Amino acid sequence: MPGRLPHFKKMYELGRKKNGRKNKEKLSYLETKTFDLALKKASFNVVRFLYTVGEKVNDPIMVKYYEVLAKTYKEFPYSKQNFDDYGAYRLYKNGYSLAKINVLFPDNKVTSLDLAGYEPTEWKVGARLRQDISSLESLRVAINEVYYSALWVIASLMGARPNVYSDLKVDGCLNLNNKTISAEEHKGRDNRWNLFNDRWVAIPIMVDAIKVIRLIGGKVFQNSYVFGSVNTSFPDEINTPMSCLSHTIRMAFEVLTSISSKDSNSNLCGYLFRHSLAHQMYRSDVGLPVISYQLKHIVSATDELVRKGQVSETTLGYGGIANQLSSVQKETLNFRHIAELEAVKANFDPNGKYMGGQADEHLSKIKMYFNGCMEAGYTEEEIYEAMVKQGLAIINVGSGYCFGGAENFDETLPCIGGLRCNPVRCCNAIVTKANAPKWREIYLSNLKLIGAEGYEDRQDQIVEVIEEAKRVLEYLGEALI
Repeated sequence: MPGRLPHFKKMYELGRKKNGRKNKEKLSYLETKTFDLALKKASFNVVRFLYTVGEKVNDPIMVKYYEVLAKTYKEFPYSKQNFDDYGAYRLYKNGYSLAKINVLFPDNKVTSLDLAGYEPTEWKVGARLRQDISSLESLRVAINEVYYSALWVIASLMGARPNVYSDLKVDGCLNLNNKTISAEEHKGRDNRWNLFNDRWVAIPIMVDAIKVIRLIGGKVFQNSYVFGSVNTSFPDEINTPMSCLSHTIRMAFEVLTSISSKDSNSNLCGYLFRHSLAHQMYRSDVGLPVISYQLKHIVSATDELVRKGQVSETTLGYGGIANQLSSVQKETLNFRHIAELEAVKANFDPNGKYMGGQADEHLSKIKMYFNGCMEAGYTEEEIYEAMVKQGLAIINVGSGYCFGGAENFDETLPCIGGLRCNPVRCCNAIVTKANAPKWREIYLSNLKLIGAEGYEDRQDQIVEVIEEAKRVLEYLGEALI
């Protein structure tokens, strides 16, 4: 506990120099809440589109939670036929031949020959399309939203440099044999890959996102590159890599978060994704709960490549990946320090909300400690910085933090190891906002089991777990989904 921090005054003075000037510049990474919100919505948009057009979805977790998420996020409001017809219309409008159009969209109903055997006019094709679609502009916006979502998923989970995104080809960037993405063909058969620098793991949701890019970017927009324009190219137009991704990133950000890029706390530039992924990996490495199963997928996929001897063991785990992501950055930002500071603030906030048997005592000690330090003239930020330097840590069991330390077994505690820990009912634990991702996972997992076949005899327990998770999230001021 903070009350036992040694040499605190010395750490204060060290912290004062570091925090003497307030940095008013925008963050180089996305804050956790925004990162989670944007990635979750983008992933859903990718999957809902694939379902709409009848394509297979690879991501098993999104398949599992799709129906639950669909109650929060809106469905793609058009059909596969609408998409095919609109794609054909876009190509016809830009001068593509009927032969080319019918190869790309063989099921379209808008470019068929008229009764006399003549090609339809552009006006006729548009009129046929409008028979089923009241607003072409609304359809254009909906398709762009899906495209931006796919780009966001790929960029967020690759954590690449801007020039890499610009060089990704629609056809050829994805290698399904070893489940990796690369901008250029890897040279040398015996060399280990420089993972997160010249090759990237492709987890299932990224494979789904590439599929969306091929359907929309490759077919409707006729882009050669993954990160391309949302305008359809002309038949004789030569695609070139985007020289700057900032506009695309800002558009995608606004679509997914409903926050104006001007109001964003983050600098929405090409390095945003690499910095954000490094930040999230360091958060997990310092003990904060992983906010997204997709980050777990990246780690497990990387570990698999290490076991096969294709990448160095230095990329193992959250910390190894984070180090790899930040090792080539020119910026001196210490993402590990940022993550450690976030962990301390989540667990020792004198104005925070806590649950569990230790909650009241924990909060009381924190307030007493902070009051004493602030009366001595130190700011809240300086206190947090000193805690980071001291290396404060408590045991994280996912859904809460354990203050165990008891040498004798206590049969009244509701835990049987970490997997069965219930800190809400435990007299030896606290639950903080940092644990919200785990409680959200508990809530969603059990919500899926309501009325599910094979769980008929456990419905009461499932409902009880759902209600408990709901109470925890609401008390902490966190969203249910």
